Amino acid sequence: MLHDPSHIPQIPAEQEIVLSGSEKDILRRLGAQIATIGSLPVHQEKALFGINNIIAGDSPSEITEGIKEVVNSIRRKMPDTKILLLGPLPTGIKKDASSRLCYNVVQQNLALVKFDKSVTFKNIGASFITKDGSLDASLYSSDGIHLNANGYKVWANDMFPVISELLK
Repeated sequence: MLHDPSHIPQIPAEQEIVLSGSEKDILRRLGAQIATIGSLPVHQEKALFGINNIIAGDSPSEITEGIKEVVNSIRRKMPDTKILLLGPLPTGIKKDASSRLCYNVVQQNLALVKFDKSVTFKNIGASFITKDGSLDASLYSSDGIHLNANGYKVWANDMFPVISELLK
């Protein structure tokens, strides 16, 4: 069942930060975006990363540490911001692909990290994998990395209850 996004309180664009890329790219751009925002309270932080690091061949521990570094940097610079940490989305068409194995370890590592109460971790990867463990091709573009329109609907639907709760 898809949720109606109209029930999620809208956040003014100037109070929302969206970053994507590898954690090194995000850390570099994060400082610039915070400087641009100034003293405005940022209520929601979205950072999309991890998959670029998997593709680049970084180890699961390097990726996990990079994600922790981004989260901790956000916490230091914007202590009142709530963070929803999803980790990377699944990659690798087959369940035994090296990129999928790396993804699995990153998700396991993130589940063990003890972030403070302003960080909510949720692994939504199961929604993108079929019963036999393969990537659900109906949710991805032909590259098996980027979501298509249906994939973004599933992604939004999985985030809806958590975001709704965080914004209360």
